[in-house]
Amino acid sequence: MSTHSSLAEIRYVNQRAALDACYALGDTFTLKDLVEATGLSRPTLTQSLRAMEQAGLVRSDTTRPASGSGVRWRCSTPCRSSTDCSW
Repeated sequence: MSTHSSLAEIRYVNQRAALDACYALGDTFTLKDLVEATGLSRPTLTQSLRAMEQAGLVRSDTTRPASGSGVRWRCSTPCRSSTDCSW
């Protein structure tokens, strides 16, 4: 297996873990919530959130500001879990 495919697989697993955590966290969540729920690093989750946002799976929630300086996120699909989504 090449290094490129190994990194792609790790990225995919991390993104699936992040998406599962998004649904488990419920209505809205912050990056800090995702870090605590997954144990993944902030940079890894930031990259995952960007990818999920580009795919239309999450969106920033500007109606409910997070306490402190964090952005609140919301799942933007009707999926109940990441296994229901084709991502």
